[in-house]
Amino acid sequence: MSSIAIIGLGTLGIATAHLFKHHKLILFDFVQEQILNFREREQKYLGKDHRSLNLDNVLLTSSMRDLKTANTWVICVPTPTHGVNYVLDTSAIEEYLNNASEGTHVIIRSTVPLDYCGEALRRFSDKLKISYFPEFLREATALDDVLFPKRVVWGGELPSQAILKTVAATVGVYSTEFLNTGLFWVSLKEAELIKLYSNAYLSLRLAFFGQ
Repeated sequence: MSSIAIIGLGTLGIATAHLFKHHKLILFDFVQEQILNFREREQKYLGKDHRSLNLDNVLLTSSMRDLKTANTWVICVPTPTHGVNYVLDTSAIEEYLNNASEGTHVIIRSTVPLDYCGEALRRFSDKLKISYFPEFLREATALDDVLFPKRVVWGGELPSQAILKTVAATVGVYSTEFLNTGLFWVSLKEAELIKLYSNAYLSLRLAFFGQ
């Protein structure tokens, strides 16, 4: 069975690991503390409805050599904003794109600027497959939001059948045509727009609530 690597073990990475828990997983983070404290940090998201990951089929590592044994990389790293224009810092994603082996399917979950994925695909089209699978989670309910989402948006190239079935099952359907309600297969740019508009709308709503 081929491995799926989850890159970045913050809130999004932990929740995404639970999404793919029935696959062979490599959980990767450069920060050793994230590896050593994985169980402790996982506990705060479990609540009464979720069980800890079975680590028998999971490799927790900070080794690039281990990471490169996976042919699917799911990038869940932070992309903080900087400056007065709130520019998203995608340098961490860039590092992984530059280090991915030829033929790797890179699935980006981190928030990115508009057309970032398309531009990355143009640069790496002869080497990588790139998809955008945006997240719509809240930290307090991260696992529920990933495992039981109101909608699933997938931008760009479809994943393997095994991954597709896992993602589609979260909204209770499975269709390679993506015609079912709650499951949207769109272009890379459309997926980015949906994520950015969602963030903007939620920020605006919070601002009005604060008035």
